This record gives sequence, C-alpha cells and structure tokens, in this order.
Amino acid sequence: AIAFNGTDRMDSSTPKYAPRPGWRTRFRMGFRCLVLFLPLPARLKVRIYYTVFTHFFNIMCEGKGLFNYGQEALCRETAESLPRTGKWLDVGCGVGGPAFLLAKENHGVSIVGLNITLHQVHLARERCEASGLSERVEFVHGDASDMPFEKNDLFDGLYAIETAFHFPDKPGFVREAH
Repeated sequence: AIAFNGTDRMDSSTPKYAPRPGWRTRFRMGFRCLVLFLPLPARLKVRIYYTVFTHFFNIMCEGKGLFNYGQEALCRETAESLPRTGKWLDVGCGVGGPAFLLAKENHGVSIVGLNITLHQVHLARERCEASGLSERVEFVHGDASDMPFEKNDLFDGLYAIETAFHFPDKPGFVREAH
C-alpha cells in the first residue's frame, strides 16, 4: 500500500519498494483534503468533488465508466444477487459504467441510474444515447437519502457499487432503499 502524508515525502512506515504516488494521486488527495475542510454541507462537498474530478475519472477509466476489470467483476457479482428480470436502481451511478455493463449482460432488466452530481447525469445520458441502451437505461438527478421517485415507483432490485460510503445520510439512504 502507498502511504502518503500530504507532502512529497513518503511516510516512514512505507516499505522502500512502494512506488511514490504520481501527480494525479497527489493532486486528487490534496483537493480531497481541501474540499473536506471547507465549511460546507456534506452533500455539497460530494457534488463539488465529483463535478471537478469527473474528467479525470473518465481518463482513468478509458471512457468506460469503470476503473478496471476488478470493478467489472464486482458489478457482475452484485448482479447475481438481483432478480433476472424487472427494474433495477443504480444508486450513485456516476457516468453509468455499471448500468451499461449490467444492461448489456442482463437483457431482461431495465436500469434507472440515480446520482447527486448533475454533470455526471448529463454525461451518463449522452453515453446512453450513444450506446443504444436508452430503451432500457435512464439516468435521474437526485439524492440517495431523498430519492425523487413516487411511492408507487417500485424497483425489483437496488445496488450501490462503491458509492454508499459517500452518502452523508446513510440511515436516510437505508430508509429510502427499503
């Protein structure tokens, strides 16, 4: 593991063989620290962070919306616990990587992606049109702890891949998901 203490020097507990973080990692960590200490509501901090870093994430994901093959495997494993047909909700969908992958591999489902960052929702919608999946995949702007759906708008399955730790109101998310 890489230990980074906020300076250009490695932490003393870091093994000598560990590589030094690249400029992207140092920049991202510095910005993350700056956003965390601003006197802003937690939801706004998350929106700012993901609005600023969407472009960098897209570069690291090679335009797929998924970071690596490990994340693809995580998506597939998550889908195994969901019903084979029906409507799924992707909470914290980002630019839609997991939704596109799972819609392509599970033809009996439609997926609604929900994300708090409007910029990412717009990018996901553009990618959806380009991918030809707009019949079964859609993206909505909203908060995981206050979802913008009607009470009778039910989902057969819900997943939040690598996102729930960002939700400022985790109990609110659980109430909404239930």
